[in-house]
Amino acid sequence: MCNNHAHGQAHGVRSNEDKVCADLRDNLVAKLNGITKIEAQIPVIAEEDFPMVNEVTAVLAQIVREEKRHAAALMKLINKIDQVQSEMFLSGLRIEETDDHDHDHDDHGDHSHEHSEHGHSH
Repeated sequence: MCNNHAHGQAHGVRSNEDKVCADLRDNLVAKLNGITKIEAQIPVIAEEDFPMVNEVTAVLAQIVREEKRHAAALMKLINKIDQVQSEMFLSGLRIEETDDHDHDHDDHGDHSHEHSEHGHSH
């Protein structure tokens, strides 16, 4: 994302809010990966034959619920800080609909090098 003209910042310089959002997104990714991993483990463990199988799967299911609650809290924080993401999240826009069309390319000048690195084209 071009972050240079809106607040007079040079490319690569991020605001404190941008840095915090990046950290929160990293935390969200970790939570979601953990949820996916544990949800995949539960049915496998449930098929095992040992005395505590029910307790183990019940505890894992409880952990998944907690992690989902944590993920939701992180998403709330991110949406409070990042207004663009919040608007897209709340409006239910699909990625195909936005497909980089909401950028005002005249304000960014020629940044084709940046966009091409990320698979974007003008």
